Amino acid sequence: MPAYTVNVIDRVVLSRSASARNLFQFKNMTSHLLFWGKHLLLSAICCLVFVIPMLSQSEAGSKPSIVVMPFSASGKAVAGTELADFLNNELVSSSKFAVIDKSKALELDADLLKGLNDSIGKAAASAIGQQTGAKYLVLGSVSEYGEKAKTSFVGVVTWEGNVKFNLRAIDAATADIIFSQTFEKHGISLGEAKSGAIMGSFGSKAMQDVVTKTVKDAATAIVKRLGTAAHTSTAAESTHP
Repeated sequence: MPAYTVNVIDRVVLSRSASARNLFQFKNMTSHLLFWGKHLLLSAICCLVFVIPMLSQSEAGSKPSIVVMPFSASGKAVAGTELADFLNNELVSSSKFAVIDKSKALELDADLLKGLNDSIGKAAASAIGQQTGAKYLVLGSVSEYGEKAKTSFVGVVTWEGNVKFNLRAIDAATADIIFSQTFEKHGISLGEAKSGAIMGSFGSKAMQDVVTKTVKDAATAIVKRLGTAAHTSTAAESTHP
C-alpha cells in the first residue's frame, strides 16, 4: 500500500477519534450542566416557597395596626355604621396598615364604647388597644349625613347630598391625639334616584359622590398622618432601645 494512502487513513482515523472524544466531552459537559441546573432550579423553588412567605409576614408585621371604631352619630345610627365601614374598607385597600377587623371593635365592653364621644382617657385607650391589638384608634363623629330631593316647577328633580364628620386618630398606648380633622362634602345631581340604594342606605348619585369623596379624603389623611407618626415612632425606638 502506498505511503500516502497510509497517511490519509491515519488522518481519517485520528480525525474520527478526535471527533468521538469531543462528542464524549460535550455529552459529559452537558450532563454536568443539566445536573447542576436541576439543583439550581430546586434551590430557587425552595427560596420561593420559604423565603417569600417570610418576607410577606415581615412586611405585614411592619405595618402599624389600626382599628376604626364605630362612629358616634346622634340620631343617625345608620350614618355612623356606614361611614365607619366605608372608611375601614378604604384603609384596607390602601395596604398601608394592618387593619383590625371591625368585629373586634364591636366586641368591646359597652362602658368603653360610651366614652368614645368625649375625650378618651389613657386607661380606656390602652384597654381598647389591648383588646383589639391596635396601635392606633380612629374615632369618628357624624354631624351631617343625608340626601333630599327637590322638584322644580317644570318637574325636574334635583338631589342634594351632604356629609360631614370629624375624625380623631389616637395613639392607643398614650391616648395622645395624633390628628383631628373635619371632613365635609356637598353634592347635587339631577334625575330620579335609582331603584335600590347605590351606596349604603341612599339611592342618589349626589350622595354616592359625596360619601365616596369624603371617605377617600379621610383615608388619605390617615395614611399621611399616621404613616409619618409610625415612622417617627419607629425611628425613636431604634435610637433609644
